[in-house]
Amino acid sequence: MRRRRLPIAVPPDLPDHLASLVRSTPWLLEALRAARDVDPPDWLVGGGVLRDLVWDHLHGRPPAPPRDLDLAFFDPARLDPAHDAEVEQALTARLPGVPWDAKNQAAVHTWYGRVFGGEAAPLTSSADGVATWPETATAVAVRLHDDDRIQVVAPCGLDDLFGLVCRRNPRRVSVEHYRRRVRDKRIADRWPRVAIIGPDRAQAANSRSRGVRKRGVTRRGPSQSARRAASVSMAVVASAPTSSRRRRTTSPVLRWAQPPTTRPSHQMVGPALPLVSNRAGRWGPR
Repeated sequence: MRRRRLPIAVPPDLPDHLASLVRSTPWLLEALRAARDVDPPDWLVGGGVLRDLVWDHLHGRPPAPPRDLDLAFFDPARLDPAHDAEVEQALTARLPGVPWDAKNQAAVHTWYGRVFGGEAAPLTSSADGVATWPETATAVAVRLHDDDRIQVVAPCGLDDLFGLVCRRNPRRVSVEHYRRRVRDKRIADRWPRVAIIGPDRAQAANSRSRGVRKRGVTRRGPSQSARRAASVSMAVVASAPTSSRRRRTTSPVLRWAQPPTTRPSHQMVGPALPLVSNRAGRWGPR
């Protein structure tokens, strides 16, 4: 699965660089505005859409709109599948034409084993859910704040994303599921410069990464990335907004209150988010 490739120069300030790429992509920034308007509890947008954005950029081509746009939210008060559908309907009403895929991270443990096999422990927040996503390069999400700051959540760090490394995140996904994803998503065909790390070679890759830095490449496995992840897992990037005035919809949209969330202490880096929404006063849509 390995291939020879040219060294990748990893930007020194990865959260800022990711935020700049998001801001330079109009359709993605508009989707973040829509998510901010609908305001599902503890929402984050990420996964494949950010992987595609960065890897397309590093391959010198414009980003293509994704086949689905993953939005994670966290609402322990409602674990029924209908809640996901309601959030997707509200998002579609706010911004039609986007392939929204909303999942309540508080409910993942109720269906994960039935769909993928094995067991999944209950999650504690949307960020905790992002930390379980299948690859280290897709375990990344962002949130657009009311003041247009972009928050970057990257529990596994950003080195693999910007270093063009596809590596299994061992927290939840099985080896077989990872291999199937690499094959079905055509990682090697779509991004020829990506180094695909097989699960059985992860330990060897970690050892090699210690010497790669001298050649201008930064590669870290999940254990090595954890130290750097502490600086980016909850980073809030205060880059300049795209306009001097907020562009907000004037039509009524469904909104949800932000529930109290419990985040692991290692993810509380940078300014903490309010534990309740500043825009909604009670639970449920209004």
